[in-house]
Formats: sequence, structure tokens, C-alpha cells
Amino acid sequence: MLTASVRHESRQIEATHARSVEFELQAVFAGAVAERANRLPLGRSLHLAGFIAPRRRGAKVVALHVNEFLEIDS
Repeated sequence: MLTASVRHESRQIEATHARSVEFELQAVFAGAVAERANRLPLGRSLHLAGFIAPRRRGAKVVALHVNEFLEIDS
């Protein structure tokens, strides 16, 4: 199990207006995905796929549970 803080930055359209979206979110990697992620250098840009759910059963804090990821060339 590997936990990390990930940062998201994008521009989105909301009610026909452009909006900058920036936030940090805890991410949880497990199994082979955690092993791959653990070898990445800090600050690497990634495309993450997974689901948002409580960090653990019964917890009130949510995290992105990563099922897969792709490295993005900067």
C-alpha cells in the first residue's frame, strides 16, 4: 500500500464560464500499481484512473484509489 498527495490543475467550463480548478487530494495505490508508483520520481505528471471513496471502511476522509496510471511526457 502506498499513499501520496496528488495535485490537480485544469480549466473547466461551468455554466458556460471558464474556471480554473486546482486542488490536492490523497491518493492510495495498492498491489502492483503501488510497486510501479513507488519507483516514480517526485513531481512526475501522471494520468490517474480509479475511484474516490473513504480511505478505509468507515472513514470520513476520502481519497482517490488508483487502479492504473500513465506517465505524461512534460
